[in-house]
Formats: sequence, C-alpha cells, structure tokens
Amino acid sequence: MLAESKLKSWIIKYGRRDSVELLLQSYLTFIEGHRFFEQYETIFTGLKQAAEVYVKSDSSRSKTCNRVDEAEGVSKFLSDTTAQWKNLALEVRSVRSMLEEVISNWEKYSSTVAALQAWLEDAEQMLNQSEGAKRDFFRNLSHWIQQHMDMNDAGNFLIETCDETVSRDLKQQLLLLNGRWRELFVKVKHYARADEVDKAEARLPRWY
Repeated sequence: MLAESKLKSWIIKYGRRDSVELLLQSYLTFIEGHRFFEQYETIFTGLKQAAEVYVKSDSSRSKTCNRVDEAEGVSKFLSDTTAQWKNLALEVRSVRSMLEEVISNWEKYSSTVAALQAWLEDAEQMLNQSEGAKRDFFRNLSHWIQQHMDMNDAGNFLIETCDETVSRDLKQQLLLLNGRWRELFVKVKHYARADEVDKAEARLPRWY
C-alpha cells in the first residue's frame, strides 16, 4: 500500500532543520495533493456498504455452513479493515505533528544557542569589571537561566529524534556551551534568586 510505504519514509530519525522542512513539504504534497483522507474515506465507505449488503442479502437466504462461513469471513474482513484504516489514519496524522514539533525545536535550539553564545561572550568579559557594573549586567540573569534551560530542552529533544551524526554534533555543541555556562554560573549565581539557581542546576542534561 502506497500510504504505508510513505509512512515508513516519514517515521525515521531526522536530520537538520532544512531536511525536516523538506520532509514536511513532501508529506503535505502527498496528503493534500492526493486528497489522502478523502479518498480513503470514500473507498472505505464503499467497501463497508458493499460488505453490509452482502451480509444482509446472505442472511435472507438459506443458511448453509458455507454461506455462514462466508458471511462471518466478510464481517471479520470488514472489522479488520476498519481497525487497520483507523490505525493508519492515526499514524499518518501524527506524522505532521511530529515533523512540526521537530522543526519548532530546531528553531528554538538555533535561536537560544545564538543568543546564549553572544551573551556568554559579554558575560565572561564582565567578570573583570567592578561589582556595580557586574550587578547591573547580571540583573536579568533569570532570563538567561531560562534561555539556557530552553536550549537544553530543545537540544535533548533533537538528540532523541535525530540521526546519529546530528545527535553527536548536538551533544558536542551542548557539552561546550554547558561547560562555559557552568564555569560562569558558579561565579555569578549569587545575582539570581535561590530557587532559580536550584532550577538551573537541576536542568543540566542527564548525559552532561
């Protein structure tokens, strides 16, 4: 079945954002271009009606063993086909949600990495400044704690859903950034609230 073979090409370990966007475009072209759900619903409805007509017409005739077996066979076929179609439709629909979630996490990861890298450059230089300057610079430390957590959440999601090469690159990048973050954070965490510090330290990646 074409839909099942397409499904296998969509349920994979993903690559980088541009390749996932192409995969989503391919999905939308297939589903919307072929009117997938409408066509399958039409076929399924026709099959169901034909099977019901057969079973009803058969029940009005003399019931030999063969006819009873045939009717039961048709009913079982209809029941199996219904379950198969529902499962396939559910899986096909879930593909879109998954692809969109992967793309969303790539967006979040890329933006937080870029922002955090730039902030870390400035923050590391601020360590040599006066206490007043440091207090002023790190007054919004809670924002960067949240950015750091968002980066790790998105990164961990992508590590789980992407192929081995991409996952390895992500782990390496997070290892370096989390190392820089930890080295800086131990020196400036007194500028944050105690509960924010606890949360930040608890949310480092499990593999870190």
